[in-house]
Amino acid sequence: MTGRKILTTKKLFPGLFLLAFLLFFPFACPAADDKTLLKAAELVASGKGSATDEALLFMENRRLNHLAMEGKVSGGAYQKLQRAYDRKNREIAAMAAKDAGFSTAESKGGKTYRPGTDTDAQLRGNDLTAADVENSRKAYNKRVENYLRDSGLTVHKKTNWAARTETDIMPSPGQMKSSQEFAKAAAYINGDGGNMYVSPLAAEAQGKLDGGDAVSLVEGQAFTEEMKSKVAKMKKDKAALMERYRASENSGERRPGGGNPESGIPRGKIHRQDQPAGKEHPEFCRTRRK
Repeated sequence: MTGRKILTTKKLFPGLFLLAFLLFFPFACPAADDKTLLKAAELVASGKGSATDEALLFMENRRLNHLAMEGKVSGGAYQKLQRAYDRKNREIAAMAAKDAGFSTAESKGGKTYRPGTDTDAQLRGNDLTAADVENSRKAYNKRVENYLRDSGLTVHKKTNWAARTETDIMPSPGQMKSSQEFAKAAAYINGDGGNMYVSPLAAEAQGKLDGGDAVSLVEGQAFTEEMKSKVAKMKKDKAALMERYRASENSGERRPGGGNPESGIPRGKIHRQDQPAGKEHPEFCRTRRK
């Protein structure tokens, strides 16, 4: 295959996927809270779950991923649950983009899900602005809130669900009105708890990888460099989160019966504060020389 080079993740960035998850491996938490989630997971995976069970798993998907990493969710059940989550999440993201006057690109199906990965939905439109990206993200938050409420959960208004579910409706640089608008959009999403690529080349690479397309060598390099900087940031974030966890050691946040109205879990159930995971890194990316 002349002119084409295969780069594995080991060559792009050794151990990146594993490192991202180890950095944010969950702290121990009371079993009662996990039992509630694991019971819902068992019911939904077996096809016996209610709409409320499904909504609870959607809302607490990040913690469910942590439990899977601990070996408390079987591989088969995990794949079923993540397929359902991904399908629902992308459906909500698509409706949110439509609310803002745009659309999202279809994601390549048939993938194997890994604990800790986030969701990137590619926003589609012409001459997109940072305001368009912001409107889509806000519409997503509202859509998630309505879905959870309609499913029987109690949630706070104006919760940043995009950050909590680690879902970014991101624009392609080529569809933005200008490079300045792309930079503004990245600053907005990243400042709002998101994880958008700052480099246009890295963003283009992610879009191509999502669609199963080959990326250029320069795009692959930009993608790798940005992932390195994200891991460095995750190290700093982990230190801050550990300090905050120690400070809350005797707070109601970790005490049985304390509850958390924003979580949708009744009093008597414990909501553990979760940590952000790294972005999904594919098994490999194909690059081609320009």
